[in-house]
Amino acid sequence: MRSCLVALFCCTACATAPKSADSPAASTMTPSSATSQEELARAWAPMEVAPGAPPTITVEDSPLPVDRRGPLRAALQLAASSKRVEDARAAAADAVKEAADLHGEDRERAGQAAFKVELGAGEGVRASTAALQWLRACGPETLETCRAHALSALAQASKLKGGSNAQALLEAETCVTAALGSAKSGPRAAAVRAPCMARVAAAARSAHDEVLEAEAVLARALVETPVAKKVAQLERIEKSCSTAPGCVEVKRRALQALAQVAHEAGELERAVTLTVKEGQLVATTLEPELRLWARPAELDALCARLDSKTAGSCRTLEKQVAGTLTFRDFSKDKAGTGLSSDQVKQVNEHYGPLLQDCLSEQARRMVPPDAQRFEVRWVVHNDGHVRDAHLRRDLDATPLARCVRKQFSSWRYPRFEGEFQNVEQSFTVMATMRR
Repeated sequence: MRSCLVALFCCTACATAPKSADSPAASTMTPSSATSQEELARAWAPMEVAPGAPPTITVEDSPLPVDRRGPLRAALQLAASSKRVEDARAAAADAVKEAADLHGEDRERAGQAAFKVELGAGEGVRASTAALQWLRACGPETLETCRAHALSALAQASKLKGGSNAQALLEAETCVTAALGSAKSGPRAAAVRAPCMARVAAAARSAHDEVLEAEAVLARALVETPVAKKVAQLERIEKSCSTAPGCVEVKRRALQALAQVAHEAGELERAVTLTVKEGQLVATTLEPELRLWARPAELDALCARLDSKTAGSCRTLEKQVAGTLTFRDFSKDKAGTGLSSDQVKQVNEHYGPLLQDCLSEQARRMVPPDAQRFEVRWVVHNDGHVRDAHLRRDLDATPLARCVRKQFSSWRYPRFEGEFQNVEQSFTVMATMRR
């Protein structure tokens, strides 16, 4: 048998008074001032914090991000400045290659550069090819804007000698855009049933435009009234649209619609599963160091409903589906002057699961029937990041302290003005029983 691991995780007040010794698990938040520091227990290591000044950084911050766009900028500059078409064409090809794994806006810039080289050279065939390649590289970010620009470029190329006839594709795009817009009006939306919709699939296949084809399916699915048929079409999108960057955005919208259907049917676990999958798609569009915060806004509300039935079940399900957890970046919000106890409590509860592995490891290191109480102090800076975290002086170099500091580097509180904020938290850990 194994005993339970107890992490008493609460944040109750904003105060300068010391916490009661009788409290089994207390937490306080105090201003970072010389006076409040003197009131802290002598067991803590000194921190040398002056009002408004940064303390010594001990949280394990992520390394500085690498400038992944440097080669792209160089290639774009060379493509724009080269006097010879061959040199400009080679540079534009390098730009397209460099942008392939970057942001959607980067792919758009590279595609536009390649098209401009061929347009300037009056090469109709090459310009049409470049415009189509640009179109297929659009998304997932700024998908609609990018497609509009690429299709405009294709129309320009069609006027050159040898340029492809873009009329069918342009009409199909206009038709689907109108259909997606009208689908929001309900199942009787006329544009979804317009005659042009029958020609969209053929135009999309001719141009190898799987995003356009998937968008047409999405438009029809959104206005379907039989739920089974709606679900079948939405699931078809997830399986069929695969290779183009824009597929991520279309599939994300399909997953949102599927989650809504599940939610309305009272299938909370399925709704959470689909929303977690949506978050996984979003994460693929972000830099690796930002993926921890790729959490759809709808997920917290769904989790609150699921956890009201069984506490902690939503995080467990998320871990099962995605293999990892995601979090909300509260630093995108602004709190005003200081942080309230409710704001601190909300962040602490949200990020608390990050500390569970640390506490579990500590429980395995302990000898049954030991139970230990650990107190952690950390400092929240104005940008909402935690820059300093400590256990008691005699525990500050232990594996638990190192693990806790590493996890705190990911926490994000709301941004605020005024002095840095100190937070204290108590955890009680019981030793894991060994067989």
